[in-house]
Amino acid sequence: MFEPVAASLIPFAEPPMEVVDGRWYGPRGAFMSSDPKPSGTCWILCCPACGQMGSPRNGQTWQVVSGSWDDVTTLTLSPSILKDCCGWHGYLKDGKFVL
Repeated sequence: MFEPVAASLIPFAEPPMEVVDGRWYGPRGAFMSSDPKPSGTCWILCCPACGQMGSPRNGQTWQVVSGSWDDVTTLTLSPSILKDCCGWHGYLKDGKFVL
């Protein structure tokens, strides 16, 4: 069972990361951006389930339904998010990743 994971925003240069079998992992549910004012167009997301770092699929875009990139704990995105790493498929609603 998947427990909701809170979204966070951390600087790309300083995240706690580790490499396992050639793949990078960070804090589950963390958005990382080198831009001090992220717009949602250039970021990496650590999978809410396994923590593997990755970018959106080519052509994938999400719309901000509510909240703001200034405070990802308020963010709701649409449509759903599908991560290839472990197959997690869910939503970011009110700053929490949920199924």
